[in-house]
Amino acid sequence: MARLAGRLEAKWVPAPGNRLTMILGGFYDGVYDLRRDDYSATTRQALGSGGELRELYWDTGHGDWLLRLGKQQVTWGQGDYFRVLDVINPVEMRDFILSYVARFEDARRPLWMINAAHQGESVETQFLLIPQFRHTLLAPVGADFGLSPGALQGLTGPTQEDPDVDLFNPAYGLRVSGSSEAGFDWAGYLYSGYNPDPFLAVEAAEGRAELTYHPRRLVGASWSVPVANIVLRGDLAYYWKEPYQGTHPERDPAPTSDTWAALLGVDYVEKHWTVNAQYGIKRLLNSIDIQSAQTQQDASLFVQWQTLDERRKLSLLLMHKDDVVESGMAKWAGTFQPHADWKWTLGYIAFYGDRAGQFGQYGDQDRYFTEIEYVF
Repeated sequence: MARLAGRLEAKWVPAPGNRLTMILGGFYDGVYDLRRDDYSATTRQALGSGGELRELYWDTGHGDWLLRLGKQQVTWGQGDYFRVLDVINPVEMRDFILSYVARFEDARRPLWMINAAHQGESVETQFLLIPQFRHTLLAPVGADFGLSPGALQGLTGPTQEDPDVDLFNPAYGLRVSGSSEAGFDWAGYLYSGYNPDPFLAVEAAEGRAELTYHPRRLVGASWSVPVANIVLRGDLAYYWKEPYQGTHPERDPAPTSDTWAALLGVDYVEKHWTVNAQYGIKRLLNSIDIQSAQTQQDASLFVQWQTLDERRKLSLLLMHKDDVVESGMAKWAGTFQPHADWKWTLGYIAFYGDRAGQFGQYGDQDRYFTEIEYVF
């Protein structure tokens, strides 16, 4: 992957307790110029280059209140990779989950919102008012991680229309959190908005495919606690009438089911080693006709070795999913940082498992990669 990415962050502090933050992001991927004949014009335009104002927000406060206004991202829950509670911002999926596992904050799509937090003596309360909807950003049809043209079976499209979300019909969230002197952290969550993932609907009479979006409601909790030299953490969520991709999109594109999901994670860090292991499970409580299993399981393992000065690192990330069929991904990487300002990474990504699986369908997308990161 010959990809160049840039990130520019600027801050302005006109007075104590007030700050304006702006983050710009952009990228250029040379593979779409080097192999122009292998990709459509739509794919080259979407994935060849791009840029945006990623974040722009104002921080201020008064007494026990903190206020962040503007385009931003909010992280909920204790999970890595598996988004049990991390539902506020949609994600960039044009290269599947590769951006997300590389750098979480660059893969999330920031939203305009009002983010207010009240800090009490032992409890913090966060209120979110989100007058914007952005969908999960998928790869175009025919791209490396997009639908194959044959998958639409001669249908036109797909077209899509985002839900009407604005100041008069916003999404909203509530988070209440606290911690004990022993280091036990806890939080409770409530969210009402839309699921940013698209669901394929087919208008057979018109020969047209359409991407549709459906409401999401959840309540959840998270926790973390240190035990000796490890940290245990977990997420738990209950979704009301969560939508899933239907087996027959021409009749019912997104059947719904009440669903619970849970995640348990273990972290271990010492001088040379970092180990992170997670197990997640999702259970549908209603029997519906969908492409997924009633019970879905996920697991991940991250192992990293590093020198004491943190300038040389070797890492392995394994992700595995059991949903009707089993599949997974492995990512190996080695990083060398000869100077505090820049580092070089070389690695390999491989997908395995049943070709009908979430990861296995990309079995022909195994790839070497190299990254040079410079900070100034």
